[in-house]
Amino acid sequence: MGAARGLRTGMAAAIAAAVVTAMVPTAQASAAGAAAAKPSRADRPWSGFAIHANRTADGHWIGARKLNKEVVYRLDPARKAKRSSYGPVRPVGNLAGRQASRRDTVRAAYILSRYGTFRYDVQSAAVDIALDHLLVGGRYRLSGDVTSRRVQQTGEAAKVRSFAKAMLKESRRQAGPPKMAVSVTNAAVGGTVRATVRVRGANGRPVKDAPVTLSYPGATTQAARTDQAGTAVATFVATSAGRHAVVATVKDLPEWRLHLRSPKRAKVSRVARAGVKGRASASAVATINVRPTVQITSPAQAMRTSPIPGRFTLSGGEPGTRSATIRLFGPFTTAAGTTCAAKQVVARSMTVTGNGTYNMPAVTAPSAGFYTWSVAVAADSVNQSVAACGGAIAVKVQPAVAVQEEAGNTLKSGALLPSTVTTRGLPSGLPYAGHATVRVYGPFVARDNVRCLDAKLRKRTTGRVNGNGTVRAEPVELNARGYYGLTVVLPAGTFSTAATSSCRAANTVVRVE
Repeated sequence: MGAARGLRTGMAAAIAAAVVTAMVPTAQASAAGAAAAKPSRADRPWSGFAIHANRTADGHWIGARKLNKEVVYRLDPARKAKRSSYGPVRPVGNLAGRQASRRDTVRAAYILSRYGTFRYDVQSAAVDIALDHLLVGGRYRLSGDVTSRRVQQTGEAAKVRSFAKAMLKESRRQAGPPKMAVSVTNAAVGGTVRATVRVRGANGRPVKDAPVTLSYPGATTQAARTDQAGTAVATFVATSAGRHAVVATVKDLPEWRLHLRSPKRAKVSRVARAGVKGRASASAVATINVRPTVQITSPAQAMRTSPIPGRFTLSGGEPGTRSATIRLFGPFTTAAGTTCAAKQVVARSMTVTGNGTYNMPAVTAPSAGFYTWSVAVAADSVNQSVAACGGAIAVKVQPAVAVQEEAGNTLKSGALLPSTVTTRGLPSGLPYAGHATVRVYGPFVARDNVRCLDAKLRKRTTGRVNGNGTVRAEPVELNARGYYGLTVVLPAGTFSTAATSSCRAANTVVRVE
């Protein structure tokens, strides 16, 4: 990454200043070393110094080599210096050996990744001896006699050692896999998912200016770079419900594994690729849900003696089993005052499996009045919770009404017929106001011929009813002789149905003489 390249260059300048020695251009340094010995056929020098040749892999060259187009470094300095073809690259997190630990392997990989391909002879030689120090040890440590002899032949011993020490110090602090964390916000379909990725180095410090890609199903992959806090952010439009993973990948990180090629010829040194960049990924799952709708359908009225009918329709949601809570509220005295916030009568639970229409549970109202249903459907991983309050339902009772003539069964022609109306069964505590209508049918020639037919309707009179009890109706004048029958009709009220008395009931037939 850009920051890493700057560090390589800055490191070269800083260490060169510390040893107060002018840096020699790469071409000059190589030429000066070349006078000591010619490279053997096993070597393909790239950046470093020619040193005295011997029969081992550490002879004739100190620094970076080329294998095809790859920059490589030898890892087994005591093995034979012979030509060999090499197998495929194999990432190794722990280089097995008597000297190297897992941590040494990680540090060596860091140095190779970060500094191995910068073409500066001093730096390449420093990488070489830093690898030997970590992975071989013993005589190949920085203070070992073999390393001292090799470095002395470069003509830049102080610089090479200073570079190597700086690399080792830095790798001790920073080598290792990064620490990544991704957090996401949940959203509804059509909303925005915000993804935040945080990248920390092995030392726990923010990794700045690292290239990050963030992907989300069905969306274009977004590229970002971490800020000073090691954080990058991307947003995506949630187009479908479900659980969707946001995957963040960070590239161009210092690698924490050695990328080895093993020789196909026995007793020849392995090589490790330089400049391999690590990548790390992390993910988090965003839950995208929908907001369904619920609509309650119920009649305007119902009878108190029967379950209150109703149903609700769930739509706009995703399939999924979840619970629904059904509540009945009431009684209320007015439709406008009916609410789902008070006077709960009952609560029942049921299971819904997705969009569709569901019947309300069988619940009978305890008394007359206005009632209403409410429905609350719970959320699940893809559906938001939803609730609704229904309309007012007038729960009614069936009252009874009776009429009685007050003339003593016989009335003189032309006289007024008095009557009373008795009402019972109207809901107490609830308003009722209406006029009961007394109907007079006749005349008939005999008592047994009395019928309450519209064709024989002779008179109508009314009495005002304000509730249960007995009231007088307006008297009516009867002139024609014969028998007359009386009935009464009580009109429906807000909380009661209409009622009609029976024809030829007791005390409802009168004879006019």
